[in-house]
Amino acid sequence: KHIRAQNSSQFGGSLPPRDLGSERVTTLPNEPQRVEEFGYDVPIGFIKGHEFYIRLVPKEWQLGDGDRQEIWVFNISMDGVIFGARPLGELQNKFPFDLLMDDIDGYTIFPRSTVERCKPLNDVLTWLINTHFYNVRQTLNNQFVLDPSMLVMKDVENPEPGKHIRLKPTAYGKDVRTMIHQLQTVDITRNHIGSDMNVVLEFFQRMLGTNDTMMGMMEQGGRKTATEVRGATNFGINRLKTTCEWHSAVGFGPFTQKIVQRTQERYKREKMFRLVGDQASFSPTFGLVTPDSILGFYDYEAVDGTMPVDRFAQANLWQMIMGQMFKFPQIVQTYDVAKIFAWVAHLAGIKNMAQFRLVSDNQIAGQVQQGNIVPISQAAGATGANLNEPRQVPGMGATG
Repeated sequence: KHIRAQNSSQFGGSLPPRDLGSERVTTLPNEPQRVEEFGYDVPIGFIKGHEFYIRLVPKEWQLGDGDRQEIWVFNISMDGVIFGARPLGELQNKFPFDLLMDDIDGYTIFPRSTVERCKPLNDVLTWLINTHFYNVRQTLNNQFVLDPSMLVMKDVENPEPGKHIRLKPTAYGKDVRTMIHQLQTVDITRNHIGSDMNVVLEFFQRMLGTNDTMMGMMEQGGRKTATEVRGATNFGINRLKTTCEWHSAVGFGPFTQKIVQRTQERYKREKMFRLVGDQASFSPTFGLVTPDSILGFYDYEAVDGTMPVDRFAQANLWQMIMGQMFKFPQIVQTYDVAKIFAWVAHLAGIKNMAQFRLVSDNQIAGQVQQGNIVPISQAAGATGANLNEPRQVPGMGATG
């Protein structure tokens, strides 16, 4: 949508009066108030319109005394009536949306998308499938060449199954095969579903930089070794790496920055948050986050787009590295072997390594001082009751 901006001086330096919009609403007596547009009713109280974000100087548009650029939000109905105008109110002073262009092209106004690049091949696939089924539908009914002077046409045109075709008296005693003959049809579009579609799909894969393994399908053409599959997948991922870096730099990075700044602006109280990812493996599960904890300005680097092809292979590589580390004590002393072991277990698919971690004596002493841990004898004496053995039924005596 394009809006033609008009100077507000034509309204005497102020917004147009509300009476200009009242003439557009017409309500007949004894008729419910409704608005009919595009063939369906709009509920009462709802207005169909658009929301625009415009960067402007409020003083130039007589919207205030501000002489610096601000982002304003305008609500315009389908009839062209402005019923909302307010500043966006974000300290970041950026538009609340980001345009992520798929094609890396800095010289065109509207770069092409992946769907647009694949549209010609998609049209070819559509044509191949449609022509095949059109041809099949055409030959569903049998086609015959017959002599109407020898056959009763009423019997021939009968669509019921198991019909009998009667002969006219002039055909008595003659060869029936000379009176009716079925045309032999050859499906010339059979290859459309087979080899032709596979050729177009190969073009798709070459254009997008993917293969069957990356899409979760087994490659055809014989048995492949793990090294061959890993190499082909790595080449495909390296092609997609550039696209991922581009998307992160122009789309996800600025969007993440604005989301964090909005959180900093509106986060006013303390709250406990659950830590996820690598931080949860080497730190407490929950942490108290205050407004001061998220202060500052952060830079977000573009992701490199690398994805592990085989995590189990990476775990085996780390196991080999750990085996070589213990041969050199000076190397072991410079790294945290416990964290490396937990990381290798995480690569191998083990998610609950934290529950097997030992508690140090200092941590136990701290819990005792806080009153969270007490000796068993002290707890039994305080309650005045004997603690039951594990899986012991109360009142049944000691277990053997």
